[in-house]
Amino acid sequence: MLLVFGCSKETPTSAEDPSFTETYHSDYEILPVEFDLTVFTPPVQIEDTSGAAAPGGIFKARAQAILDNLDTTKYEHYSGRVMDEASGTYIYDCSGLVGDFVIRQALYDHYQDLALFANAFHTFDPRPRAWGFYDYFRDILGNDAGGEANPVGQNKYWKVFLAADSIRKGDIIVVKYDQDWRKQYQDRENKDASTGHVMIAWSQPIIIGSEATIRILDCASSGHYGDTRDSAGTASLDGSGIGVGWMRYGLSTNGRNRPYKYHWKLGGQWYGLWTGSYDYYNRLEGILIARPI
Repeated sequence: MLLVFGCSKETPTSAEDPSFTETYHSDYEILPVEFDLTVFTPPVQIEDTSGAAAPGGIFKARAQAILDNLDTTKYEHYSGRVMDEASGTYIYDCSGLVGDFVIRQALYDHYQDLALFANAFHTFDPRPRAWGFYDYFRDILGNDAGGEANPVGQNKYWKVFLAADSIRKGDIIVVKYDQDWRKQYQDRENKDASTGHVMIAWSQPIIIGSEATIRILDCASSGHYGDTRDSAGTASLDGSGIGVGWMRYGLSTNGRNRPYKYHWKLGGQWYGLWTGSYDYYNRLEGILIARPI
């Protein structure tokens, strides 16, 4: 069988060298401490419960089951993974939650296809990380005649799209850090850099002007705005791990409504696209959205 990919395998660089044993094979947020004084009251949203037996409904139900069963959680790297359903203990990173704890458990064929192609792009990774998710989904999108990403694409398992106004609860949002930014960060800090962030939309987007506010389910080292990890009675051991909170995304104004930057909470610094010269915050290659089908 011949496998054809939209881009070639990457030659491993120092930024993905497994000699960085402490954090390698894991995705973690590179964030300063943020204090958000924004006052935000979300509108009431009526959830669409149709399609519960479809892959998207199965994915969403598995994520909800983890939230319902959650007793103890913490953000941890690859070697510290724990999924103990009996005790309600879930410990991992962002791509581990979405890939291992949700997709692999509920939609195994979807996971196998993702894992196969993600590994073809990043051969050192034993499981899909953020850049593996992103490159797999980006390959599904393909390019238009001008070399730009198509707005929508799909294969047997996934529908991938760019527009924030098409997001539904249960869609996957993937952020990839630019490789040149990662190399420069690594050289400055003398440590490996995360490949990005993987999260689940846990509401419909609230779009005002060129910004979209979305409730997010993820496994992270810190919470978002109005986050369950920071609430009384939280399952989090230290403010990290699995939780739900609000993020804000900046959207393109070229008619595509594509997210291209984000606030980790609702205010503070924007994390934007890589500009070609080192800046701590402008680090992104891009943001994609995917839905299991």
